[in-house]
Amino acid sequence: MPVRRLPKGTIEKLNIGLSFAEYDPALLDSGVYVRTPAISAALNPASGKLFFVGRRGTGKTALRSYCAAQGDHTRVIVPEIFSPSSIVFDLALLENAKKGPFRTLVSAFKRTLIDELLLAWSEDHPHASLPDELIIELSGTCQEDFDSRTLKSIGAVARAVGANDDSAIIAINKTTKGLIENLKLLSDQAKVGYTLIIDSIDDFWDGSDLALVLLTALMHACLEFSTQVPFARALLLLRENIFERVRERDPESSRIETSVTGLDWTQGQLLELIERRLNRQLTAKFPLGGATWDAFFEDPGHARAEVLEYCHNRPRDILIYVSDAIDLAAERRHPIIQIEDIEGARR
Repeated sequence: MPVRRLPKGTIEKLNIGLSFAEYDPALLDSGVYVRTPAISAALNPASGKLFFVGRRGTGKTALRSYCAAQGDHTRVIVPEIFSPSSIVFDLALLENAKKGPFRTLVSAFKRTLIDELLLAWSEDHPHASLPDELIIELSGTCQEDFDSRTLKSIGAVARAVGANDDSAIIAINKTTKGLIENLKLLSDQAKVGYTLIIDSIDDFWDGSDLALVLLTALMHACLEFSTQVPFARALLLLRENIFERVRERDPESSRIETSVTGLDWTQGQLLELIERRLNRQLTAKFPLGGATWDAFFEDPGHARAEVLEYCHNRPRDILIYVSDAIDLAAERRHPIIQIEDIEGARR
């Protein structure tokens, strides 16, 4: 079958989007997304996957954007608490993930997630009746943003632990347990599931031991929140090297690892990613699965090998390289994209 030709002037007008998802307007178009196993798991509450781990440029922010666009009951949280300016804990007290101090820190994080869920619930059910405890929470702690209320909760735990104040520690834990029990009473009214997505941890990550302790506690809180509240999940997107530090530190990391999925890409998925973006501005679309690539590239087999073998299976890389090649073809007024060698295209 002969290869269909590109409409005249396609290369000059072609824009496949930006390689950094935070700034990429192409992500507003649902047609550019590839349904990877990670996206499928994130959209499926029954998957049991809560932690999405990948290297830089493997699509964490794109996954967040897609899930947020697909669900009306999704809230995105970008916490800024992982660059703490002071040591509020004796970190030795938090070494054991099974003991009271660390468990109370988990409880404090769980409460902040509950508050976020309550805010989402109240927006969807402005006239619904709530148990008194949830009404008090909504009119009190929930009035602050995620970071403010989380920092206050962490400070309360630090003071209780530092003073060996068992009654204060018990009170913190009981408050969280009470909120969860009251949330369970809403299960019959919850016709849909709610999803909290926590992303961009590394934007405010200072790598300190305290930041690592806080993140470990947050991950345990996400797991417990997602299993204890029947109609809600908390998903956390995390860079691979940071997750490895959590694993090294946390003796209870096996509880988390069963809920982890990697943001891995095959060459076939990367090819689909580029083909969807190449097709985006065309009225008559080319078929996926190789035909789009073949229509846009000169010597398509050679070009595919050059690009896919060089990009380390990361969407960001392939977007950068193909964008450079498109710019070069437009500059030379070439009707299709040439890839002589990938380094040459980048220069």
